[in-house]
Amino acid sequence: MKRTVAVVTMGCARNEVDSEELAGRLAADGWTLVDDVENAEVALVNTCGFIESAKKDSIDALLEANSLKGHGVTRAVVAVGCMAERYGQELANALPEADAILGFDDYKDISARLQSIMAGNSHTPHVPRDRRALLPIAPADRAAVRDEEFQSALGAGGSVLRKRLGDAPWAPLKIASGCDRRCSFCAIPYFRGAFVSRRPTEILDEARWLSTNGVSELFLVSENTTSYGKDLWLARDASPFYLKLTENLLIRSPANLKLAETVCSGFTQYAYTFIAFVADKLEASDYKSAEIIRERASKMYARAYKHGIKALNLSFTGFEARLRAPNSTDPIVLPVSSVGLLYWSAASLGGWISSAKDMPDLVADFPVALRLASLAWKLDPSYSQGSLASLMGTFEWANPNGSKPLATHYFDLALQYSKDQNAGPFVSK
Repeated sequence: MKRTVAVVTMGCARNEVDSEELAGRLAADGWTLVDDVENAEVALVNTCGFIESAKKDSIDALLEANSLKGHGVTRAVVAVGCMAERYGQELANALPEADAILGFDDYKDISARLQSIMAGNSHTPHVPRDRRALLPIAPADRAAVRDEEFQSALGAGGSVLRKRLGDAPWAPLKIASGCDRRCSFCAIPYFRGAFVSRRPTEILDEARWLSTNGVSELFLVSENTTSYGKDLWLARDASPFYLKLTENLLIRSPANLKLAETVCSGFTQYAYTFIAFVADKLEASDYKSAEIIRERASKMYARAYKHGIKALNLSFTGFEARLRAPNSTDPIVLPVSSVGLLYWSAASLGGWISSAKDMPDLVADFPVALRLASLAWKLDPSYSQGSLASLMGTFEWANPNGSKPLATHYFDLALQYSKDQNAGPFVSK
């Protein structure tokens, strides 16, 4: 016998997607979806737990659904969604009007859960936990876990099972779940978990499905849309084309400081994030392979530095010669607009030196990297929200004649400029 269920959605568009995914699972298992709670045997309320007014609205919806029991066909009221996940057992104790409080881990078996509740069985509510622990700390390591468990342990749904609950010509399309930010006012990362992107093919498949089901306009939703792709290596795969393009443009306009800054920063970040980082992780298990990879990073750093120093030389006559003559009485005066190129030239030279320690002549250029950073410091100590301060601290710490208290001071400034959002200085200190 077919069962009837009404899905009531509270909160944001992200919840609307979850409701349609739950509806898809239920419809696939033979449930009949109805619009009016009065005509449903089960009222499934997808709650919101973000702000107090949203929580109140969710509780009111549960109480209103409960008031229908005994007066019609409604037999059970079940809470799902953010408030249900966030409070679990606590919510069940405070709201006996709800027949069950289900968490995200129940989504994959939602039909079985509702059938059990309808049969008069009690459901033991979950004890909330920090869902950030379900995924690896490093975003790049999450893909394998996400592919294996995305529709089960993460309770984040999928793209195959979705049933539209309305006929509007627009619809939300989820591109990711969770959030890695640590905003003091927001509990979403705790109960939604760490950030994980959906694969582009999965998103496109769902977009096509929506387009064949009456949707002509899509809007992308997630807890943190701007982080999309950081765990999928999309930036790594697209970067080589971008780097070659900007490098070719710079060859045609070698004195363009902003373009040189773009190229220098691009090659430096690529070398560190996608090459040197891999070598560091591999070193303990395969030193020889790590050294081969590190040599490639060294070449990328060198490429970045040479572009940067060439642009500075072309724009400011005799720049490198004066840079290598620290005892000169002729001060180097540069415009504030050059701070970015100075920073990335210093960072790329520092990276080049650190990845090629068996080259004495290059190691001897460490003072040059320090002077480049110092010139940038004179122009704007707060550059890039503390990135320059962190670089100054790193150089001071690596300098055989440096001051450890001064290095710590630079790291403290880096934290101050970044408003404690950059973890690097914490580790370096």
